[in-house]
Amino acid sequence: MLDCCIIGAGASGLFCGMLLPREWKKCILEKNSSAGVKILLSGKGRCNFTNINVSDKTYVGDQTERLKNYFSQFGPKDMIKFLEDHGILSQQEDFGRMLLKSNKARELLDFLLEENKKNLTEIEYNHGVIGIQKQLDYYLIRTNERTFESKRVIIATGGQSFPKVGGSDFISVFGKEQDIAIHTPAPALCGLETKEDLSPLSGSSVSAEIKLTLGDKTVYQEEHTVLFTHWGVSGPGIFNASLWLGYLDPELKKKAKIRLLITKDQITKRLLAYLRAPKGLRNYTMTLTPIALRSWDEAKVMSGGLLMEEVNENFELKKLPGVYLLGEALNITGKTGGYNLQWCWTSAFCCAKAMRK
Repeated sequence: MLDCCIIGAGASGLFCGMLLPREWKKCILEKNSSAGVKILLSGKGRCNFTNINVSDKTYVGDQTERLKNYFSQFGPKDMIKFLEDHGILSQQEDFGRMLLKSNKARELLDFLLEENKKNLTEIEYNHGVIGIQKQLDYYLIRTNERTFESKRVIIATGGQSFPKVGGSDFISVFGKEQDIAIHTPAPALCGLETKEDLSPLSGSSVSAEIKLTLGDKTVYQEEHTVLFTHWGVSGPGIFNASLWLGYLDPELKKKAKIRLLITKDQITKRLLAYLRAPKGLRNYTMTLTPIALRSWDEAKVMSGGLLMEEVNENFELKKLPGVYLLGEALNITGKTGGYNLQWCWTSAFCCAKAMRK
């Protein structure tokens, strides 16, 4: 009998595994043959592990006001110091992004794996969970290999993005089976396909003020980089717009528009030719019509998930005492630039802290 079984050896699962009581009998079940694949992909392999601008306003979801309390317990500065205390240095880059000074995501993953080893947390690879069943005072966790018995279960499976490296609809299926409320999942932090043909601008980028509207309401606005492609628009600013769009209007039925205010210094000859505008144009507002979010294969994260209202302050499901949710499994999704990894660290830290009491 395990004291705790964690499902998923990603950021939140690994961080929680190293912080649980050492005397507990515990393991992490990972369906892949290796751990932390998304950590290795973060920041194009350099690991954008947090962002100094994290706040409850930089996430979408239900009950986002609860995030203030969690981030006060373990926020970006705490994660930076935590790594520094363990010899892992970081550096700040544009838009508040924090990356490893070594520029090697492997450094952080190796640290997490080593700390789990020190904490006597075993990792079982190639164990895809196919069912969780409640018994009288424990849970049966069935995998493709065997069945585990555990007093507690922590679900840290992530979402549906990047299915090629392990993303799945596990949390959605689990939620439906257990009658737990869920916000419709959608690809997030991805490009947007547009009605307008932007192929003549493909490969070029501008810095612009981006405004996303649904009908007459502005739902997201910021100045950031936009990349034009043969199918529409991409780049960090559009990734953030896609998060709000997919969360609020996943089927794109609310007459969404993307308006790009492009200033004179960003207007190139190529852009002028595309716009068929005269030289000397000072500012230009380009209005685009999104017709689709890019696929799960390209989405960096999933928006939606099991509602925060379904868990207590320690991330324990109210309907299933002893089962906890972390990170992307919950209906909390952040902007691009380290926000989602910070949510993984924070939720894992707060959950483990409660269990140590």
